[in-house]
Amino acid sequence: MLDTNGCCDYVLDPENPETWGGEEGNECLVRPEILDDNGVWKCPHGTQINNSDNPDSDNCNRVCIFHQPLDNKGTETVIEEFSKIIKSDDTKPEFLGAIFGDIHMDVLGEKIESDYTIDLTQSEVDGNVNLSNTEFSSEIFLSQMDISGSLKFQDATFHQKVDLTETHIQKQCDFSNCEFKNGLNFSDGIVENDFHCKLANFHGNTRFSIKFKGKSIFAEKQPPHNSATFYGFTSFNHSHFYEDIICSAVDFKGTVNFTNTKIEGEGYFAHTYFYEFLTFRDTIFIGDAIFTNTKFKSKVNFDKVDFNSKCRFWASNFEGNSSFKNVEFFDGANFQEVNFIKDADFQNADFYNGADFSESRFYEKSIFDDCELNDCDFSKADLTGSSFNRANMKNSNLESALLSRATLYGTDLRGGRLSGAVFADIRINEDTKLLGHPSSNTTSSPHTFSAIRSKPTCVYDPTYEECNQHKDVDKAKSVYRTLEELGGKHARPRLQARSFVRRQDLQKDSYKQVMLGKSDDIKVKKEGAESEKKSSEREKESTSLEKRLIAGARYSRAKVARETLLYGESPWRIVGGSFGFIIFAALLYPLNEWLQPSGGEPITYTRIFSGEPGLILESLYFSTLTFTTLGMGDYEPMGLGQLIATLNTTLGAVLIALLVFVLGRRAAR
Repeated sequence: MLDTNGCCDYVLDPENPETWGGEEGNECLVRPEILDDNGVWKCPHGTQINNSDNPDSDNCNRVCIFHQPLDNKGTETVIEEFSKIIKSDDTKPEFLGAIFGDIHMDVLGEKIESDYTIDLTQSEVDGNVNLSNTEFSSEIFLSQMDISGSLKFQDATFHQKVDLTETHIQKQCDFSNCEFKNGLNFSDGIVENDFHCKLANFHGNTRFSIKFKGKSIFAEKQPPHNSATFYGFTSFNHSHFYEDIICSAVDFKGTVNFTNTKIEGEGYFAHTYFYEFLTFRDTIFIGDAIFTNTKFKSKVNFDKVDFNSKCRFWASNFEGNSSFKNVEFFDGANFQEVNFIKDADFQNADFYNGADFSESRFYEKSIFDDCELNDCDFSKADLTGSSFNRANMKNSNLESALLSRATLYGTDLRGGRLSGAVFADIRINEDTKLLGHPSSNTTSSPHTFSAIRSKPTCVYDPTYEECNQHKDVDKAKSVYRTLEELGGKHARPRLQARSFVRRQDLQKDSYKQVMLGKSDDIKVKKEGAESEKKSSEREKESTSLEKRLIAGARYSRAKVARETLLYGESPWRIVGGSFGFIIFAALLYPLNEWLQPSGGEPITYTRIFSGEPGLILESLYFSTLTFTTLGMGDYEPMGLGQLIATLNTTLGAVLIALLVFVLGRRAAR
């Protein structure tokens, strides 16, 4: 029975940890408005005499039933008194520092209306707290509680704010089908077991900056999702999820903050809607991060996030600006078929194990400057206007990608698959690397011997490397044609020349294969998830004699053009060939009296070796004049020398004309 004449002597002084079981330096989260003039809180409840115990006991006589030790009271008696007080307006429902075995309501289904705030700050529950299926009209403070069992709010409705700041729940926490109409604060708390929020509605501001040591379930993965809805600002700032967080098809109507959060299990956000600003800045995903078919209606910030396992954004929509600056994707990322409606910023992001951006669409500006994009897949992606400055894109797949107006200053695309890519109006510079094997260490400067000797090729070229799985002559020709045009537009004559020469070489080699009656196409297919490489055997086809003869003639012509002119790209070959032929002809004339000065004796090797070595210079003089068609008439070819002189003149005219053509062609670039 209650002693209405007595009053509980329990006093809680926020400045004195001994009164509330804290440690020196800890903060006691007692509401200032309930403290008296001395800055302390006094229990408003009457003392209780427990006839089963010693009536002279100090504990029985001086403190209420709520502040007595558990051994001195019965759990059901405490619950009965607790229910009476929170339904009554006679006594304030304040239970700071109280000790409970269990807390559960015997008024399930009723509405608890009180003019006072229900306050259990710093209280201790040795069992479970169950406020399910009840409607509360007043604020509820459950701050700094220590609950040894579970906390259950299923089907409960809270019209005012609920505060669970720094509360420790040692078992399960269940808010399923609960409605918080004016906000929930669950900051700095701990939930040791699973946390359920399916079908819960959170109005106002919601804070979950706590340690979730079990699974955090805000929805079911499979339909029907039974998802929670957050209408106001929602914060998981500095939270720690030791296991999975499941947020499938959850609606976040307000701003959502996951800054500095750590998720050790799977982060499952598939089919979720984020209507306002979302930030995961500085968050760490240890397990898989799943954002498939997720809708981001406003700005998104993933800056400095670490994705240590798989990361999937497949078929998601980013309708606002999205930022992934300085993000580290350690185990691959899937952005396949993603739509970036506004700007997307991936500056300094590192995709260590590749990424799949195939068929993605970037409708406005996208920035991949200084990114590690090795082995990434951008096939069929719309990258119009994208910036890849200084990006490392070795071995990336850009087949059929749209790169109109893209910027590729200093980009490394060696080993990249570029077949079918649209490079209209793109910007490159001398540091942009488009040909060669990624493992080569050639300098970007063209003024080195290694750069002069190097013969970089594209990934489709048969000479790219042994066992080339991407070998395709037709694709190689197409890529060289594209790079040839790029080199011409961006003052890259070496790129233009190399691409042109290599394209002509491939055409020459194809003539040779037809001439020999062979086909050199080796196709490589990817089969299954393991992408096994299988090469077909060389196919041989019989060709008609006529076809082989025509191919042979074309091959011979191409071979001569390469050796003499490098297909019109090397004036030095013409100059060298010209000097060589002049000297060769000069050495022929003295063989058999085929050259005679006017009024003199024929020039022969007998005279040259008999003490007149200067005669060889006269032969060289005549050969030069004849080659340049400047004959002075002071020498006369004799016999076979006339044929040599004729060939000398004819070939000289041809080579000089070709030299003028090549020089003019290069100058026009």
